[in-house]
Amino acid sequence: MFERLLLLLSEYANDGFYNATEKLNKFIETTDGFIDILTQIGTIPESISHDSTEEKLFSKVSDSVLSRAFCEIGLKSKVLIERADSADVIAESNIHGYTLVADAKAFRLSRTAKNQKDFETLLLSCVNNIKNRGEIEKNYWETKRKDILSYSHKRAIKELIKSSKIDEKIQQIDSYIKRILP
Repeated sequence: MFERLLLLLSEYANDGFYNATEKLNKFIETTDGFIDILTQIGTIPESISHDSTEEKLFSKVSDSVLSRAFCEIGLKSKVLIERADSADVIAESNIHGYTLVADAKAFRLSRTAKNQKDFETLLLSCVNNIKNRGEIEKNYWETKRKDILSYSHKRAIKELIKSSKIDEKIQQIDSYIKRILP
């Protein structure tokens, strides 16, 4: 389903940013393959050109994915359209009465972080090394798991992590690194 999303990014890129965003949001809201998209949305594929419309749309779609993830765990959520110097997504619990704001982040593994807020790890300067690439991705998923577990609704989120197979991804990356670079 993630591959379908990438095709739609290219297909809608010439429809104007607002129209393309609306179509992509609708796709994210209605797709049955949401978990596949959720597990892959954090890394911008190298097939998407830097500073292209597709890259901007990919970033915008990551906001929609985050919003839907909040909805999947029982929160009311929406993507903020006009957001100068504010969060991308707002979510609220009708049961517990709290509100939270969030910024979705997607990264290009071949790009060095220029702003500290872009990425939590400093390993991006070493992405050309296979071992470091694997460690970056492993670290990303470990950080993602810890961040997710820090939120309320832990049981629902644990199920989401389990269905996303984050622990398996971390183990696969670790064993790959050990096989390739002993």
